[in-house]
This record gives sequence, C-alpha cells and structure tokens, in this order.
Amino acid sequence: MTRASKIIPLAAVLLLALLALPIPTAHVAEAFVPPSDVWVAPTGDDVNNDGTEAQPFATIQHGIDTVADGGTVHVAAGTYTESIDVNKFITLEGAGAGSTIIDAGGSFNTVVEIGPPISMHITASISGVTIQNGSQDAGGGIFIYSPHTLSLDDCTVRNNTASSGGGILNAGTLAMNRCTVSGNSGSGGGGIRNQGSLYLCNCTISGNSASESGGGIYNWPNATMTSEYTTIANNQATGTSARGGGFSNWGYAKFESTIVANNTAGDAVYNNGFTEPAQGGLTDSNGYNLCGDNSCGFDVRTDLINTDPLLGPLQDNGGPTFTHALLHGSPAIDHGIGEGFPSIDQRGVPRWQGSTCDTGAYELTQDSVTSATGTGTVSFSTLNGYITDLTASAESALACPPREDLDFPHGIFSFKVTDITPGSSATVVIILPSDMPTYTQYWKCINGQWVDCTSLLGSNDGDSVLTLTITDGDLGDRDGVVNGEISDPGGPAVAAPVAGPAGPAGPARPGVSSTPPRPLNPPQMSLQYLSINPQQAGANQPITITTNLVNTGDEAGNYNVTLKINGQVEQSRMVSVGPQGTQPVKFTVTKAQPGTYNIDILGKNGSFTILNAGSSASSSSENSSLIPLLIIGMLLLVTMLVLVLYRRPA
Repeated sequence: MTRASKIIPLAAVLLLALLALPIPTAHVAEAFVPPSDVWVAPTGDDVNNDGTEAQPFATIQHGIDTVADGGTVHVAAGTYTESIDVNKFITLEGAGAGSTIIDAGGSFNTVVEIGPPISMHITASISGVTIQNGSQDAGGGIFIYSPHTLSLDDCTVRNNTASSGGGILNAGTLAMNRCTVSGNSGSGGGGIRNQGSLYLCNCTISGNSASESGGGIYNWPNATMTSEYTTIANNQATGTSARGGGFSNWGYAKFESTIVANNTAGDAVYNNGFTEPAQGGLTDSNGYNLCGDNSCGFDVRTDLINTDPLLGPLQDNGGPTFTHALLHGSPAIDHGIGEGFPSIDQRGVPRWQGSTCDTGAYELTQDSVTSATGTGTVSFSTLNGYITDLTASAESALACPPREDLDFPHGIFSFKVTDITPGSSATVVIILPSDMPTYTQYWKCINGQWVDCTSLLGSNDGDSVLTLTITDGDLGDRDGVVNGEISDPGGPAVAAPVAGPAGPAGPARPGVSSTPPRPLNPPQMSLQYLSINPQQAGANQPITITTNLVNTGDEAGNYNVTLKINGQVEQSRMVSVGPQGTQPVKFTVTKAQPGTYNIDILGKNGSFTILNAGSSASSSSENSSLIPLLIIGMLLLVTMLVLVLYRRPA
C-alpha cells in the first residue's frame, strides 16, 4: 500500500472526528426576528441585554436599530445623551416630557432626525419626551426630511439652536399635539421653520428667538400650516428690520382659536405676525383668534385684535408640558369655538369648562352655581387642578351652630379641587354677584366647628373678586389629609350689624372688627430642607433632588428656584406659593461621569456621587472565541500527523 493510500483514509477519519466535535448550542446562530417591542433605560446594556423590559438596552438608537418596522421603543425616565436617526416606521414612547430627556449634549448634532432623504415614505410617532441642546445648520432639535411624516405628542422641544429652524425644521409632514416649543433660537424660524406641511393643536410656542424673521414660526413659501387652539407668545425677531415675532408667513397659514400675543420684532408694526403676499403668502382666519396687535391678519368677526390675552408665565400648570395660564378676566376665556374643537386642552383638562371653549392651548378650569341666598350666580375657577362638586347652601343647612356675629350675604359654598400634586396649593378665584368690602372674612365649617380662614384670602380691593389659596392637608382643607384633593365648605362673611338705636346699619358686635385688617405682608420665600435620593448611583441613573419652598408672607407669589451643580445652573423652575403656604419642588438629574457633584439650591447644599462602572468580561464572547481556536488547533494536529505519516517508510 502506498503512503498516499494510508494517509488519505487517516486524514478523512480525523476530519470526520473534527466535524463531529460538539459545539455549544448557545452559540449556534439562529435566524434573527426583530422584536415588535423593545425597552430602553439608563441602567440598561446594549451589549449583554436583549432589549426586553427586564433587560433593557442603554441607548435609544440601539432600540430603534433593533426593533421591527412598525414596532415600539419604550423609553424609561432618564437623560439620554445621544442623537438619534429614525429610518423606519416606529413608535417611540417616553415616560413623560418632564422625566424622559434626549439631550445632544451641546454637540454639533440634531437631536432627532426623521429620514434620511430616501424615496420610501417613513411615518414615525414620538411621545412623552423632551428634546434639547441640539445644534446644527438646520433643525437643531428635530429635522424631518421630505417626504417623511412625524407625529409629535406631549413633547417639549427646548434650548436648541440652528441657522434655520432652531427647534424644528420640517421639510415633510409634522403634526404636533399638546407640545411646547420654547427657548430655541435661529436666524429664520427660532422655534419652527416649516417647509412642508405643519399642523398644530393644543400647543404652546413661547420664548423662542430669530435674528431675522419668524421668532416663533417661519412658514416657508409654498409651505402650509394650520394652527388650532394654540398659544404663540413671548417670542422675538431681533433683527433691526425683522418682522413677525410670533410668526412670519410666506406660504399658506390658517388659524382658528389661536392666541398670538406678547411677541416682539425689530419692525414693531409686525410684532406678532407678518404675511408676505409678494411671495404668495396668505393668512386665513377660521375665527375665534386673538392677536395682541393688528399684524396677524385675523379679520373674521369673531376674532379679537389689539387685545391683551392676560397670560400667566410659561410654567408647570399641570399636564405633561408647560403652558401659559389664562388669568382672571382674560378675554380668551369662553371665546374659542369654531367648526370643531379638541376634547381636552394641552394639559388634558376637558373642554369646555365654561359656556364654551377658551381660545389658545389652555382651558381655565371653572364652574358656577346660583347662590342659596338669591343674590345671583357665583363663579369658581382655579389655575391648577379641577373644580368639582360645586354646590351652594344656606348657613342654616350646615352642621355648625349659627353665627349671630357674622353675615354670609351669598351663603355657603362647597366644592373640591382635585388632581393636584399632594401637599401643593391651589388658588381659587371666586367671582361674586356683587362687591364685597375690603374687610371681608372667610369662614369654614369643618367637623361641626367654625374655622377662621381669612388668612387664606389674597389682597382684597373691595370688588367682587376674591382669591382663596388653600394647601392640601393644611388650614382650610376639610379632610386635613395630604391626598391631592382639597375640599372646602365655607363662604365670604362680614361682621353682622347690631340692631339698636343706630338702626340696622349700626356698629358691629363687640369682638368682631369691621375695620380693614392690617396691611398684608408681601411674599417671603425660603427653603425648608434639601433631600437627595440616592446619594450614590451608577452612571446615568436618575438622582431625585427635592426641597420645599415656604412662603411666610400674607400674599401669594412666584419664585424662581434654581438648581446648581458644581456651581453651574442645571435646571430652574418657576414655583407659585400661596400665602403662608408651602410648595414641594423636585428636580431629576442624571450624570455619566464618575465623581462627586455638589448641589446648591438657594443656599441649601448637598452632594451625590456617581460610582465607577465595574468592568466585567462577556462570558458569551469568551466562549465564542474558543470555537475558532479549537478548529485551528485540530487542523494543526491533522497537518502534523499527515507530515509524520508521509515521512515514515512504507
């Protein structure tokens, strides 16, 4: 037998033995089927986790790349420092704009891109996130390429910059519902630059700026936009001859039940709105709009022009995103209704609350009742929470004994304020059928006892309007429990006159002063404590920082609470506190770099530590690397055996 005839069978046997070696089944490649749902969390892992709710990914982009077309990416609360590209049909759901933040970190990147420009038409939906700190030539926060479509719900787009479209540049189709676009800047279109099709409903466009035109919105030639129940306020076009602080329209724009006010431009004739007919610009009113001057092109009988809407500051008035509240006496109240109306406002408050809808993104919660004493209709409203269960009754119907020293001219009112943050305050505006004197008191019947709640009244100038600020679980809350609900059986009272020689209008009874009370002290704010939880955390794990703002004054007031970390302003929040009241304030932050971070909130100090991430090798990668080494080793062994047999004499 020749050497070859001996070698070939032996080599074949060795190769067969090699092929027969067992390979761990965990490393056998299987056909990958993209999941329809994936989860992302700051504590996740893109390498070792599978993207389930129990084992989430760490980055949103990895979730988008992994999920199937038409699937959903669920994003947990936290700050994600990344820029994302959406290139398939997906739904991206955050845990809420106040807690789920996509932050480009100030790098020269758009935060969210819908595209890129390809022939396939992508439809995407994003909800419950804040998009911030993007910087780019166009579309600092969001860039939507043509022909793609984005639905943006309950989101905030803030603090982004770009030459065109500081907050958003839309070249496709964009529908926005219950969103706030604020603090963005650019040359043309500080908040939004629309070059495609734009639809706004229940949105707030506020505090944006452009160096050229369209501080809030720039509508490009041939582009179309529709605005319904939206508030466009406090934007500015800063150039010397810039026009349209609120909006600059060079295409087609239709407005209905929209507020455009308190905006400024270099050319003051066009502070709020500007339309350029020379470029085909056309502004169409569907009615029930309000313009702060006469520059918006609102010309329907139901429109209000040269009108101050009486807006509150941009702040947390409840709901997922910040809004401008309608203050008492606002002409926008009960003004906005057209061909149709959304069932809720930007905060989720049902429309309508009064006789009809309010113009703009904010619906004032209110109710009215006829007084039990026959004096007329009494209206109650509040900027936060809901007025429910409003009823009127006579003093004699209460469980408390009659008060001969007090007169309740409009009777007693029982109501609830629901859906407020537990422990917070609600300021209720009461509009009476007639004026009340400056020394009006407010008394409540609680558990069969009369309680003097006059200290809860705001300044009273002798008109028909009273303000009552009640803190959940505190004085004036019938149940005395911090439960996010305030109940109130009581009413405005004056000292009852004493019958006698002086007649029915004689002096008040002894012990009840009919003179005006002492002057009210202005708001005096201070912090009560500082809490940090947890004080040690991993990278990108949320840190909750809470404090309590206390007002020891006799009048309600607003205060800007600023959180500084390592001496730099991290976040700030405008907080309203009633007289002698308190208001909890909460910040949530995440940090990626290990180290100790020092906190300062108005002189209250503390710190937290981000720990070094532990390094662990991937057992799966180690095991998988053994397979090629095993094969190479067996091939070397076969080669050596062949050489030995070949050199051995036949």
